[in-house]
Amino acid sequence: MLVDQADYQTQHIFFDDGVVHSEDCSVDCRDVVTCNAIGYDKFIDMYVVKVHPTRAIMEMDYFIKSIESAESKRDEEI
Repeated sequence: MLVDQADYQTQHIFFDDGVVHSEDCSVDCRDVVTCNAIGYDKFIDMYVVKVHPTRAIMEMDYFIKSIESAESKRDEEI
């Protein structure tokens, strides 16, 4: 997943239910300008969000809340 960390107008978010919360994450998140890998601790819950399928089905606003949380984390970074 390529992310432009200097683009403050765009929020990149990848939702996946198979994300493992460790450095062995299946998503390779990289800066689009430098092509350097973005560390797990930096991209998780901001650019890559683990989806809990049951909650996504049961909670009508699950993805909206997930987006708001990711945007909030990005705002803190900026």
